[in-house]
Amino acid sequence: MPITRIAEIPFPRLAAHVLLHVDDPERLSPDLTFAGFGHGVVGPLELAAPRQRSIVLERALVLALHTSEIPPPDASEIELEFELETEDEQLTSVLVPLDGFLAVKLPTLLGCERDVVLALCNPLRLAPARPAVLGERTLHYAWGDVLSWLDRDAWGGEQFRLSADAWHHLGSSREDG
Repeated sequence: MPITRIAEIPFPRLAAHVLLHVDDPERLSPDLTFAGFGHGVVGPLELAAPRQRSIVLERALVLALHTSEIPPPDASEIELEFELETEDEQLTSVLVPLDGFLAVKLPTLLGCERDVVLALCNPLRLAPARPAVLGERTLHYAWGDVLSWLDRDAWGGEQFRLSADAWHHLGSSREDG
């Protein structure tokens, strides 16, 4: 049965290691072909960029999503791509505008987290609209590719890191870059 509504797109809750695809202890670099998606609570989470001070979030709702490999040159909004398996075990792509996806899915995902992070490559450097359902929460989104890392300290502690060209933040009353 083909997907005809955004609400029908599966968007699983995943453990942080699986969500950010850092569950392989032998991984030395990000897997650029990974097409998984889902949501989960991650913390602590560092948002890192080369020319910005890193931000460490205690606990954030992370939405791991993907954009199309070949975005249209005249795109004015972020378009998501979901690779889904059909009933006959074939892969099919479903394209959905980010703003529409957030309007449908985000209300059911929000908990007590103060921050929502889009772990989403954004090669066209487009700004998403701030969903009203966020309330006082801050939405963090990147420009460029987003790469995930798992940093371990000498005592075995773990911190997740998402790196991108730049991170931007849409708060409840202002936008700051």
